[in-house]
Amino acid sequence: MSGRILFHVQHLLGIGHLRRAAILARAFAAAGHDVVLTSGGMPAPEIDVGGARFVQLKPVRSTDKLFKVLVDEDGIVIDETFKARRAALLVETLRAHRPDILIVELFPFGRRQMRFELLPLVEAARALPNRPRIVSSVRDILVQSPKPERVAEMVDLFERWFDDVMVHGDPAFIPFARTFPEHARLAARTHHTGYVIGGLPGATTFFPSPPDGQGPQAAPREKVPEGRMRGFASAVAATASEIDAVAGRASIRRPVGTFAPAGTRAIGDAPHPALRATFSPPAGGEGNDSAPASAPVGTGEVIVSAGGGAVGGPLLRAALEARALTRLANRTWRILCGTNLPAAEVETLARMAARAGPNVIVEPARRDFTTLLANATLSISQGGYNTVIETLSVADRAVIAPYSGGLETEQGLRADLLAERGAFQVVAEDSLSPATLAAAIERAMDGPSIRSFPRVDANGLARTMALIDGWLADRAG
Repeated sequence: MSGRILFHVQHLLGIGHLRRAAILARAFAAAGHDVVLTSGGMPAPEIDVGGARFVQLKPVRSTDKLFKVLVDEDGIVIDETFKARRAALLVETLRAHRPDILIVELFPFGRRQMRFELLPLVEAARALPNRPRIVSSVRDILVQSPKPERVAEMVDLFERWFDDVMVHGDPAFIPFARTFPEHARLAARTHHTGYVIGGLPGATTFFPSPPDGQGPQAAPREKVPEGRMRGFASAVAATASEIDAVAGRASIRRPVGTFAPAGTRAIGDAPHPALRATFSPPAGGEGNDSAPASAPVGTGEVIVSAGGGAVGGPLLRAALEARALTRLANRTWRILCGTNLPAAEVETLARMAARAGPNVIVEPARRDFTTLLANATLSISQGGYNTVIETLSVADRAVIAPYSGGLETEQGLRADLLAERGAFQVVAEDSLSPATLAAAIERAMDGPSIRSFPRVDANGLARTMALIDGWLADRAG
């Protein structure tokens, strides 16, 4: 049974939330649903929404890691007029699409600073004649609030406006209760889906056992019924012209919303602007010099990444400096620069790579990232949801340097749990240096392969699809 789905996501610093939403939107559209994904963050050209239709609101971002000051793409602090127009566009999009299911990323368990548009959105959804099911979509770990009144506010907003919450994690690894103390009040409407990942070269996702070795095994992999895999083209439904009209209306110096059809740009389509003039790959092609010329890309390499890159510069620079201190100095090191890595950081990395010699590659983030991980000797990364689960899924060995600036607790907690189980080596952000990173690399190389651990539940895509199917069937019945 096909249905109409409106999915709203807001990223303020990294792009992890948008990336997960895009994976889900692609799957919904491929299964024959009419999907509109609205994004309120900075454009991320590497994000591929497949057959879903995409509405880019006039973007909002945070000025720093505390998320207290919000600005537009020109760095101007957003005012009440801006907020009112954004809220109006979201509500217009809702009314034009008339969704059966409205999914809101993170809210009310986060994005409190976006209440100016999210509350009008859910209020308008509730007021529709045939109101949609309203679902919150969250990752495995919430940023923990030190204020009990904030947690009470989350519960109140959820009970007032939402029907369900999907937790895209494995409760045997990190239960929702770990970072949300009032979980029991929402238990009947909480659905753990397993981790959501996309584009894996294989289906192996490993679960690092606790120290006593009693880690759980993954449930059997679920499949979306083949009869519903109708291809991306089916997602472009009759309401497209309505969404086009909505997206082109209100403006604040420039259009508030712009519509992009199916088939948006993907990772690697164009080089980072700062790389065009400062970097050329070494002669003789890519990859590890010690690997055969015909070996798959990434074979034997060290892959260094930092997600979207907004706060990744220190890690990428430390990795390049640590290279010479490790047993892997003669391997190819591939430095992946996310879309949001500042141009000055990219230029610095390119100069460092040029000094290091031909076995260092600095390039934009790639859509074959999981293939690189699967073929690499070692991964070095931050500790975001997507990268960690992809690393657990296919990588051999890994070092994590979690971002923990401002109010962020998510990456540090996830990294600590993995370190307890022995799967990853971890370098805390406040102790990150070439020397500490090199020492962690040596420990990782001496330790067990990630592939030797039992599995984690990474069937989140299939289980989310099953939930959507069930909710649509309930609505039809």
